[in-house]
Amino acid sequence: MLPAFAARAAAVVLALALVASVTEWALKLVSRRVPAEPLVVLPAADLEPHARQTDVAALARLLGSSSASEVAGMRAVGIMADAATGRGIAVIAVDGQPTRAYRTGDYVASGVQVKEVRKDRVLLTRAGVVQELRLPTKSQQTTAPPIAR
Repeated sequence: MLPAFAARAAAVVLALALVASVTEWALKLVSRRVPAEPLVVLPAADLEPHARQTDVAALARLLGSSSASEVAGMRAVGIMADAATGRGIAVIAVDGQPTRAYRTGDYVASGVQVKEVRKDRVLLTRAGVVQELRLPTKSQQTTAPPIAR
């Protein structure tokens, strides 16, 4: 009687251990997540240091285009973008107001929404039309006048 009881008890303990092990592995496999890719901050001056820089602003002005660095009183001041997803944060100055940071999906003004943030520009939607707001390059940036002493 003792050996039969010990065999049954051992079988029950092994069955419980098997159920616990299978449950643990099933939960690990189901809850496996891919870690999110971290955001990489790119300095505005060194966006593409190895790429050849071509200035097409003069040709665009000749053909009647307005400056892409300023759209309807909005100017991009800084950008922090995730290249893979188009999500990020853009620092935009609107009509002389203090600059604010806007995330993808935020409204900059009434009817103007940040659609996508890229490494050198911000895509805005206004009444369903996509507009591009470029980060000014060093040649486009205005310098402050010297301080009089």
